[in-house]
Amino acid sequence: MNKHYPSMVMVCMLLFMGITTASTNDCIVFTFIPENEVIDCDDTPFFTLPMAVDNCCSDDVTLTKSDSSYTIGCETVYIRTWTASSPCGNSASIKTTITQKDLSAPIIILNDPQLVGLNSGDFLVRSCDEVFALGPNPVSVVDNCDPDPKLVLFDGLESGNCPQDGYVEILTCTWTATDDCGNESSFTFFVKFVDEKAPVIHCPDDQIAECDAADGDFGTATATDNCDDNLAITSIDNLVVINPCESVIERTWTATDHCWNESSCVQNIKLIDTTKPEIWCPDDLTLECDMLANPDYTGMASATDNCDDDVYIAWSDDTTFVTAHC
Repeated sequence: MNKHYPSMVMVCMLLFMGITTASTNDCIVFTFIPENEVIDCDDTPFFTLPMAVDNCCSDDVTLTKSDSSYTIGCETVYIRTWTASSPCGNSASIKTTITQKDLSAPIIILNDPQLVGLNSGDFLVRSCDEVFALGPNPVSVVDNCDPDPKLVLFDGLESGNCPQDGYVEILTCTWTATDDCGNESSFTFFVKFVDEKAPVIHCPDDQIAECDAADGDFGTATATDNCDDNLAITSIDNLVVINPCESVIERTWTATDHCWNESSCVQNIKLIDTTKPEIWCPDDLTLECDMLANPDYTGMASATDNCDDDVYIAWSDDTTFVTAHC
């Protein structure tokens, strides 16, 4: 079915006669209305054309526009009023808006070579005796809308339980960048200070001592460490018997630091028996010539030794005749 539109003459005659077939707004219909948009502050506003028809008299619709805008805080709202008019004098208007605001957080740029390539939350590892320092301007910040965003550094150093945590101390560094619209970004990295070096230990000199001096003072090991000034130094003895008269105490000294790194050395303490036993003879006796001079009758010598609890005692007689006959 063909659609017929009244001619301009007919429309004008009807209007002149006070007769209308439709209100002005009812005749103009917008067949396409662009959606309102939100764009970033560095984007250029671009309004899309709407489309309209006049259902009452003509397809020849003219679009005109008028613009206004206002700014509140970090937002600028651009308002475009579109007016569609037909030759019949019908018209209708719509408004579309584009809100321009700062949608993007500042970008933190890593400048220091030690930081380049890191992601936020990554770890650096340094020796506990190393001084960690960044160069000048280790990071910088840029923003698409704010020429001078704020950049603040927060850092803190905490001690760790080295055997459990694997580090002596941990340094946390966080840069936070904020633009004038409150958009925020941050970058955090951690530095673990670890102790992977064992202490350097020095044993006392080897010693030679009497066999009964095993509990003597033969010196104490000393040790130094790159990170721990309070080392634990312990010793364990192992007795090696070479022969009944000689033995060696192998004394193993161990130095342990706060991360359980340890080093050891061995001190040898030779124990030898160079002291003669002490012997006590029984008292002198006078016997009848027919009596036996056996120690069972004359008494047995006694002896002690500093190293031997079972001293062997031997005896021999030397007979001297004082006179030829009794």
